[in-house]
Amino acid sequence: MVYINEANDRGMTMFLKVLIVFIVIVIIILVVFYMMRRRADKLIEALEIRKKVLFDRPVIDKLNSVKKIALSGETKEAFEGERQRWEHLIDKNLPKVEELLHEMEQDNEMFRITSVKPTALETERLLDSMEKEIDTITKNLDRLTKHHAEVERSLEEADDKLIESRKVLLTQAYTFGSQIERLESEEKRLREEITQANEQYNMGDFLEYYRNKDTIEAHITSLETQIKEIPPLLQKLNHELPNEFVQLSRGYNGMKAQGYSLNLINCDQAIESFKEELKGVESLVSSGDNQEATLEIERITEKVNSLYDQLEAEAVARQFVENEQLETEHQLKMEQDAVEMLYSEAKTVSEKYELSEETAAKPASMRKNLKRAEQNYEQAKIAFSEGTVDHSSIAELIVALQETIAENKVLQQEYSEQLKKIRKDELAAKAKANSYIDRLLKLESYIQRCRIPGVPTDLKESIEEAYISVGSLNASLEETPINVSAMNSLWNEAANRVDGVESGIYEMVENARLVEGVIQYANRYRFKNQELAMQLQVAEGYYDDEHDYNKALEIAAKSLEKVEAGAVKRVEEQLANTNYHY
Repeated sequence: MVYINEANDRGMTMFLKVLIVFIVIVIIILVVFYMMRRRADKLIEALEIRKKVLFDRPVIDKLNSVKKIALSGETKEAFEGERQRWEHLIDKNLPKVEELLHEMEQDNEMFRITSVKPTALETERLLDSMEKEIDTITKNLDRLTKHHAEVERSLEEADDKLIESRKVLLTQAYTFGSQIERLESEEKRLREEITQANEQYNMGDFLEYYRNKDTIEAHITSLETQIKEIPPLLQKLNHELPNEFVQLSRGYNGMKAQGYSLNLINCDQAIESFKEELKGVESLVSSGDNQEATLEIERITEKVNSLYDQLEAEAVARQFVENEQLETEHQLKMEQDAVEMLYSEAKTVSEKYELSEETAAKPASMRKNLKRAEQNYEQAKIAFSEGTVDHSSIAELIVALQETIAENKVLQQEYSEQLKKIRKDELAAKAKANSYIDRLLKLESYIQRCRIPGVPTDLKESIEEAYISVGSLNASLEETPINVSAMNSLWNEAANRVDGVESGIYEMVENARLVEGVIQYANRYRFKNQELAMQLQVAEGYYDDEHDYNKALEIAAKSLEKVEAGAVKRVEEQLANTNYHY
């Protein structure tokens, strides 16, 4: 019995567990379905809001705003197209969206959750398509409104400009000459176009004018520009330039009557050419190409001014020639005589002095330059008498001749100074050679008075070489002709050698004095310091026998410094304070 009760208890426990699991599963399923339904409710609500936002956009207001314009023709067709597209959205697409939304609500109520999502996707695609369509309708309606405003403004401005152009053409018709008919015809054509466009605009058809607006506005601007530019162009074309031609011709013929040689300036022929060119400018004005016509007038004006400049230059050139010709010819003759004198002087100098090729050739070069300038000038004078050149050509050659004369004067002065310098150098070289011999003799006497044991071999050789250099300098001065270049070279060599000997002798004497002083100072340690005594003996050998005072000083000074630091400096100071008279 106990066993049966226990079995019943276990069965009851198992049943309760299964029941609990079943209840939990049912609860989970109910929660999941509830959450899915809530999500579907939110999705449906979002689509409802999107539909409402789309159809709350002010499309109706824009349609009514455009509809208030009296529409006709192409403009009306464009408006009707947008209105029909909107009605199609209201009549076809909107009911379809509401039907899909209702279907989703039914499926959601009946817990057909899996059917909601496909329907929602279809609804979103339909709403996307409707949104794009509404955007297009709105944009097109805004464009119609904008075009209407632009056409209205453009027509008003065009009308004002044509009225002003008409006033100018009526009140100042005389300033347009033969162009008045063309300009009035263009103004009339444009007025007819604007009048027709106004009529279409008032009837509500303005799209055709809008497409042609830029072209018509450009034509009106072109008409305004021509009305502004043509009067001054015609003034230059018909009055100013012809008057300039008359004045130029009078000035040209007046100068010829005064005896000016205007062989290279033919104003009459140039004026006839200008008149032909003005006919081409008239054609450009008639065709409305004012910019090119202006450029052509400027080009002709520049040519006229250039002729005036040439006439003025010829007048100035004639005055210059009359003032400068005789004086320049006189200066040329004087400069030629001066060059001939210099040439003779250079020849005389070359007999005594051997000059470089460049120096010897300078007088001939100067004479050649003057001759060439004179020939050019004489040829121009002949050409002038034959009528092939004008005063300006003669004036240019006179200026060139004056420049050549001025340059030659500078070269002549420089060359004359160069010849004088050669003579001075010869005298200076002779004086220097004598002074070098005197200096060498005095230096030899100085050595003897210093009573030093002797002169080093290298210094003896330097003295002999200095005598030889001075002798070579004297020999070059005795040659005929004197080689100036060799003389200067030997002069420099002799000066350098004598200067070198002089400095070498003074240095030798100073070193000899210092060696004597160091050895005498060191003698106080000679008997006490055997090493010092030996070094002093070596130094004395260099001093007395080899006369190498530098080596003797080096050995004696080094040995003394080992015994008494600073002793050499004290010896130098004592010698500096001692006056020696040789």
